[in-house]
Amino acid sequence: MTLRKIAAAYLLVMVSSTAVAQESHYQRAMRSDADNANYGVVGMGEGNNSGMTSGIYWSRVRDADDRMIIHETKEDTLMRRKEFIRLCELAYDAYEAKNDNNTVAYGDSALHYGFHTPELVFFMAVSYERLGDYKNARRSYRHAIDVGYPHAALAYKQFKQRQKERKKSAN
Repeated sequence: MTLRKIAAAYLLVMVSSTAVAQESHYQRAMRSDADNANYGVVGMGEGNNSGMTSGIYWSRVRDADDRMIIHETKEDTLMRRKEFIRLCELAYDAYEAKNDNNTVAYGDSALHYGFHTPELVFFMAVSYERLGDYKNARRSYRHAIDVGYPHAALAYKQFKQRQKERKKSAN
């Protein structure tokens, strides 16, 4: 099974599971406080005098602006998701072909849609490092660790070691 097929299967599972949460967020924000009270406590801060209103869903499904989620139609969400998947597949293909410029370009474009996958973030980190953009490589390796890519911690440790060696050889 190729990397693209594995990544596409992973994307399908991840995007399908986040879509349910996004729709519940959208629906929850559009209901009145009284109607939301009938649905029970959803998250931290709701119904416990913390100052948050029960009309706002507290959990973030993705790193996106809540205003965009609240005012987005279901069709817009589906279109964004389809475009994200298309760009991810292009980034994965570019990574497989060792085309680091396209991996970063397509990956960065995909991330602007508000979704992410651990693989995409990790592939971008490796590509940034190969391109010599060490600042973005460090940021992407850390992000890959945060989003749970299994080998990111070891890769980041190795990246830091390579950075030390580069600095030592430059002197």
